[in-house]
Amino acid sequence: MPAPTSRVLFALPLALDRSPVEGCYAVVTLSTHVLDLVDGRPAVGMRVRVWRRESEQWVLVTDRATDSDGRVRDLVHQAEAGRWRIVFGTGSWSAAHGRASFYPEIPVEFEAVEGHTHVPLLFGPYGYSTYRGT
Repeated sequence: MPAPTSRVLFALPLALDRSPVEGCYAVVTLSTHVLDLVDGRPAVGMRVRVWRRESEQWVLVTDRATDSDGRVRDLVHQAEAGRWRIVFGTGSWSAAHGRASFYPEIPVEFEAVEGHTHVPLLFGPYGYSTYRGT
């Protein structure tokens, strides 16, 4: 018998009133790391909101802030695979640090299929970059 190409784990549903599809689903975890390119340092205390696409609407999953290393290591823990959006509060963070920002928020939308997904953000007043990290 050939080895399976993907692994499916049992997990709790996101909400108590919602049952998992056919009793199980692929489990994902999310994390992020935000770096300020002006100072070359972690963006400490930046607001990070995570949304998940449910049917035809976006549902807020968590609203956190980066730690002293500019990270949120456990942004989402054991959730369903699917379409996700992380919204970084760059405008308010920049204003709190006495800087202008062309981007009031930076939304990053992606598909998390299985396992851990790390989404770093490198940003400055007039540009940013993101990628799938490890």
